[in-house]
Amino acid sequence: MVLIMCKQAQESSDVKTELKKGTLTMVQSVNNQLVKVQMVVQVYKTRFEHYAVIHRDMKFTNTAVYMNLKKCQVRKKGTNEITLIADNIEGNSLTFVARNIAEVESWIGVFKPSSNITRKWHLAYSKKENPWDEIHSANKRPEVYFPIFVAFSGNGKSVYDAWRTPSMWNEILHFTHTLVDVFTLEVDLLTIGGKLNYDLRNGWLDRRFLVNRSYAGCAQDYGWFVIADTYKPCKWEKRGPAPVFIYTETTLPGITTKVICLIIFRTNAAMILSDPAIYILSGMIPIEAELHIKILTLFGTISRSEKTSNEWRIAERQLKLKSFNSNSWFIDIKKICLLYNIENIEKYLDITKTKWKSFQYTIGKIHPLITTKTANNRDIVRIPSRTKIATGTYIFQSNRASFNKNKVNPTCKLCNKSPETLSHFLLTCESLEMVRKRLVDIIIDMGSELLAKSYFAEEVDLVQLIVNPFYYTVNKCNNEIVQNIAGQLERVCRQLINNLHMKRYDLLTKQQKCEKKNNLS
Repeated sequence: MVLIMCKQAQESSDVKTELKKGTLTMVQSVNNQLVKVQMVVQVYKTRFEHYAVIHRDMKFTNTAVYMNLKKCQVRKKGTNEITLIADNIEGNSLTFVARNIAEVESWIGVFKPSSNITRKWHLAYSKKENPWDEIHSANKRPEVYFPIFVAFSGNGKSVYDAWRTPSMWNEILHFTHTLVDVFTLEVDLLTIGGKLNYDLRNGWLDRRFLVNRSYAGCAQDYGWFVIADTYKPCKWEKRGPAPVFIYTETTLPGITTKVICLIIFRTNAAMILSDPAIYILSGMIPIEAELHIKILTLFGTISRSEKTSNEWRIAERQLKLKSFNSNSWFIDIKKICLLYNIENIEKYLDITKTKWKSFQYTIGKIHPLITTKTANNRDIVRIPSRTKIATGTYIFQSNRASFNKNKVNPTCKLCNKSPETLSHFLLTCESLEMVRKRLVDIIIDMGSELLAKSYFAEEVDLVQLIVNPFYYTVNKCNNEIVQNIAGQLERVCRQLINNLHMKRYDLLTKQQKCEKKNNLS
């Protein structure tokens, strides 16, 4: 495990390292026995920053590893006996737990987040004075506690507070040690709205903690921990989802893997592709969505009740009087509605039960994708392939490979160069290039002109523009742009999709005939 105790510097080929050996005391999760592990502290020096690393040669396992952080002691100048972690800080035990949860490591601390992590023996010296002279003259033996969440510089000259400023770090009072710098800063863990900040990815100037078992698949690197900044992020920060750091006042035996997974889900931890795929293929929905359904269902019951009922009157009062920062349950409903693009829920209170039942769809009001401006049969024939592409029901070779019980090659049968997906079919398949080129150029020119007229400043995805050009008019109240897309751009998109579909079908049919002839011969 590698602990990098400061903001990650830019990578440089000009790197010098200094090794310091020590012992890291750990607690096994199985029998709670103390285990002493040899620890190597590396002090890296680059032309950008200085930082120190704690490295332990131990892999993560399925069982939790409790890392008891022991206190630092400075006995005399020049002594290397210092452990960069603390225990019983101001009466609070600081303990980290690493659990093997899929690809995310969650670390749990059992001390109260509102507590201060500080040095017991306070130094009150100016930068010009030498605090070591006072220490030795008074024959004092100070106990120094190392704040785990503060970045430091390992060059023996400067120490900076990594949390209090978004760009340039504030230098703080300190004295030097042969291994690392020791300093006097107190660390206050932030609170949001009177509550503890459980998700450390938010609230600290966009700085995050990253943890992984290994870096870039290196067999010699058993894992790393880094504090990263959104300003000029290093490539470590781009390698997969960032883990969630959770703090709890619950004792360790009361924390289960299931609870940790639920908290990670609730804090919106980034998911890998396999997570949503399981929900999609199984037909299940996440726990958070289940809770949203129950909450919205309950609100629907309240809104359909009589206006004289206590529930309805409370809902009306809360929605009209409470601010968006309130802890009211009805304000939470507002926030949930924003996730699903549901309109202001206050207007649903005035809809009676009889009116709910009388709602009807207007006959003949259909999506413009399947409407036609003329009675031309050729234009009508293009609608089936158009709707299949728009609804995602068009079957490509990659779809067959995903859902077929037998082993199916997802590679495109026309060009045999890459998997046949929607973007490959619409934009890159070389066998369809002659059919595609002219119409794609028209779509790009026409789409750019129409969207520019509507003052559309966002980035446009060409695949999305071909599949559904009306996607970029959802939040626009300009009916003219909708009519122009329906009359001009949609006609070309529909023609392109139909021509690609017919050409693909023709080439695949010819291939099948050739294969049959070869088999017979």
